[in-house]
Amino acid sequence: MIRSLTLTLAFVLMQISCWAQLGTAQAVTTSSATSAKGGQQFQVALTKQESGTTASLRGVCAVSNQVCWASGADGTCIRTIDGGKSWQRLEVPGAEDIDFRDIHAWSADRALVMGIVGPPRFFLTEDGGATWQEVYRNDAEGAFFDAVAFWDEKRGIAFGDPLDGRLALITTSDGGATWQDVPRDKIPPAAEREGGFAASGTCLAVGKDGLALIGLGGDVPGGKARIMRSDDFGASWTVEESPLRAAEGAGVFSLCFAGDRVVAVGGNYMQPEETAHTAMISPDGGKSWKLLEDQTPHGYRSAVAEVPGSNGKALVACGPTGVDLSADGGESWHALSEAGHHAISFAPDGSCWLTGGEGQVAQLKVSANNR
Repeated sequence: MIRSLTLTLAFVLMQISCWAQLGTAQAVTTSSATSAKGGQQFQVALTKQESGTTASLRGVCAVSNQVCWASGADGTCIRTIDGGKSWQRLEVPGAEDIDFRDIHAWSADRALVMGIVGPPRFFLTEDGGATWQEVYRNDAEGAFFDAVAFWDEKRGIAFGDPLDGRLALITTSDGGATWQDVPRDKIPPAAEREGGFAASGTCLAVGKDGLALIGLGGDVPGGKARIMRSDDFGASWTVEESPLRAAEGAGVFSLCFAGDRVVAVGGNYMQPEETAHTAMISPDGGKSWKLLEDQTPHGYRSAVAEVPGSNGKALVACGPTGVDLSADGGESWHALSEAGHHAISFAPDGSCWLTGGEGQVAQLKVSANNR
C-alpha cells in the first residue's frame, strides 16, 4: 500500500500536571511534539472545564473559540458562548430519558441533537435552545442510530444499525428540517451481527465533493471491520473490508479526513488498554487501508480529529485510557494525557473541546511552529 506521507518523528515531551485554578477551569497538561524531518513543532495544552452536569457526554461540536455544544445521557444538552468559562444546560422538552449521542451545531443559535434509541429522535433548535422541534423519528422495531454529520449548511446524513439486513441511512437537504430514507437497493447488505458504534458520533465522516465514510464492526464473519463509502452525498454506497479487527465490542469507532488521507481509530471497548488494531490509514479516500502496527494509540480510541491548519499532519485521538497526539498524519502516536474522554471536536478556527463521562469537558489548544 502506498504511504502518502512519511515523517520521522523525534518527540520532545515536557509533561506538566499543574492543576492550578484558572477561574472555573484547571490546567491539566502541556506538551510538545516535533517532526524532525519537516521541522514542525506542535505545542499542546489540555485544560479542564466545569460543565455543570454529571451526565455522560458523547456528543460535542465546536463552532468557534467562544461557542461549543455538547450532548449526552438523560436528555442532556449544554452550550458555552464564552469559551468555556460557563456552560448552560438547555432543556429539550419531552426528551428527559433520551441519550443524545451526537450533536451538530452551526452557530450559537442553531444546532441538531440526535437521540439514538427508544425510538431514535432528532431535535433542531434555531434560537439557542430556547425552543426545539422534533424533525425525525424512527419507530421501527430495533431502530438504533449511531451518528449524524453535515457537509455544509444544508446537506447532511445520519445512519443507524441494520434494519431488515441493511443499514438505516437518511439524508437531508434543508439543514435537518426534514429527512429522507436512502433507497434500500442503494445500500449494500449488512454482514451478520454488523453495526456501528455510537461512542462519539464520529464513526460517520464526510469530506469534500460529497464523500462519506462509515466505519463498522461487531462479531462479523471473517473478523474484519468494513468501511462503507459514498461519493454522491449518500445517494449510493459501496463497502470494502479493512484490515482492522472486528469482534464483539470491536471495530472502527471514528474516522476523519486529514489532508490527502483518511485516519480511522477504534479497537475493543471491552479491552480498552489493548493497543493492537486501534488505528489504520487510507491514502485514497477510504478505498484501501493500511493497519498501523507500531507506535499505535495507547489503547482503544473512540474519536479522532484533525487539527485545522496542520495540512493533515496533526491529529488528536481520545478514549477511556487517555488522549494521544500524532504529528505525522497518524503514522505514530504520542500519549498526551491519561484523562479519559469519549469525543472530540475542532472548530474551523482550531478551537477544540473534548467530552467524557461524569460530565467531563476539557479544552484543547494546539499550536504549530515551523522551526
